[in-house]
Amino acid sequence: MVEKKIQFGEQWYILATASPADERRRVLKHNDLFAMFDRFGDIQSIGMGEEGIYHGDTCFLSHLELLVEGVRPMYLNSTVKDDNGVFIVELMNPDLHPKDRNQIPKGVLHVFRAKLLWDNACYEHVRVVNYGMEQVEATLSMVLSADYRDIFEVPDSIGRDVAHYCRRTSVLTNCYSRTTVLTAPCARHASVASRRRTG
Repeated sequence: MVEKKIQFGEQWYILATASPADERRRVLKHNDLFAMFDRFGDIQSIGMGEEGIYHGDTCFLSHLELLVEGVRPMYLNSTVKDDNGVFIVELMNPDLHPKDRNQIPKGVLHVFRAKLLWDNACYEHVRVVNYGMEQVEATLSMVLSADYRDIFEVPDSIGRDVAHYCRRTSVLTNCYSRTTVLTAPCARHASVASRRRTG
């Protein structure tokens, strides 16, 4: 077990393992394709479950999460360009203690994500930069799930809109994609790019 608080003389160091929670959403739109992400660039199946990648009235991707060594990276910044065309996310690693490998101190790895909706597909570019002085080996994982919800609104008897979800029979759950990235020191970088079709 890793100690969460360490004292150096009169000063304390608190192990950083996660970012604080935030409910702000980032939205992309292109023609009939619509996507709602959290500020990390992920799609979480929490709350009302409104995050996802939608085409028409169907949610084609209901869970997407990028992990470094099985842990969510820490948030630095994210923004959607003015025309809702590109979503940029900047993250860094928390303190990591991979099994059978050297620890990776917080902030050594910078993770850049760029998302683009185009031609009925969601494109994502992931770039990892090592700002440390030593070579680092880290595993990037991407967890994907889809339930193909059909979404439509029906006004209830009081006049409020109630969202109803009709589930189709085909379901994709907990699909994993893992990539081990070996980064060299002095801010050299490695990139991983993926494309997800939505129909």
